[in-house]
Amino acid sequence: MSKLLETAPADVAARVAAVVPTDEDVLVLVSTDIAEDGACYGERWLALTAQRLVLLTSDDESVCIQWMRSFECTMSRLSVAVV
Repeated sequence: MSKLLETAPADVAARVAAVVPTDEDVLVLVSTDIAEDGACYGERWLALTAQRLVLLTSDDESVCIQWMRSFECTMSRLSVAVV
């Protein structure tokens, strides 16, 4: 499976490592500037594994959603589809 990994600052990489178990591969790690509410901008990082989705906010908060079933991730140049 191909991966989409941006080079993250050391503090972001450490935060991802603190949330994602060592036996899970990070498939997608990308920066984004849209806040959770969609109303404002700020630095955010999104990490995706086969088991979970993690959103890291600029105020050191983390939102982690664990999948109830496994999924397949397909990527193109402009999008990521989780099915």
